Amino acid sequence: MKRLLLTTGFALCMALITNAQVIFSGVSPSSVEGNYDFTWADPGGGDWSCPDFNIPNTYVQDTLMMVDDGSTGTNPQGNPISAEGCGPLINDLTGKIAVIYRNTCEFGMKARNAENAGAVGVIIINREDELVNMGGGDSGLVVTIPVVFIKAIDGLTLTGAMQNGPVVCFMGNRAGLYSSDLSVARADALIPKVYSVPSQLAQDDGDIAFDLGVTIFNFGNNDQDSAM
Repeated sequence: MKRLLLTTGFALCMALITNAQVIFSGVSPSSVEGNYDFTWADPGGGDWSCPDFNIPNTYVQDTLMMVDDGSTGTNPQGNPISAEGCGPLINDLTGKIAVIYRNTCEFGMKARNAENAGAVGVIIINREDELVNMGGGDSGLVVTIPVVFIKAIDGLTLTGAMQNGPVVCFMGNRAGLYSSDLSVARADALIPKVYSVPSQLAQDDGDIAFDLGVTIFNFGNNDQDSAM
């Protein structure tokens, strides 16, 4: 993974990064495009056997499908209890990313039921607009597909789009996925807090100066020597 630290007009250095390439993003339609905040079932914690997103090219990209375990009624958030996936699923999720609401059973059990129904990945939607780290519980160590956890507001975006047609999402490590893939984050941009020269402190505009710059991450396979 290459990191280019650029100032105005020229490159200063290159270094490695570790986790910034692990993302959860909407691919299509355009209404869901972009990256979302998330947590994921990390096998390093000892209670999951899911793929390790820290390994480059470990990812799933596919169409979403809501789970259905045949239960009746709605939960306190107004969502169907059948979409909590706490029992064996009655719908076929072969080749799909399962979408599941959080509530009355363990994360690992939800993921296990989805995997047994053929899912290639799992998205669990929280009850609130916050994130938690998921424990695998009694079933986490038998889950071998990736599992991510997202906020309620982001889940609403995805499920709303699912009512109008297919929705495709990406979860995992995008390093090396594309030949050319540069990325910039606001947190990696060097900008001044104010844009003025204090006249009482400076004799001229050269007395107080700062460099403009931004850290650009190259997630692709090709060198991007012309990035300026």
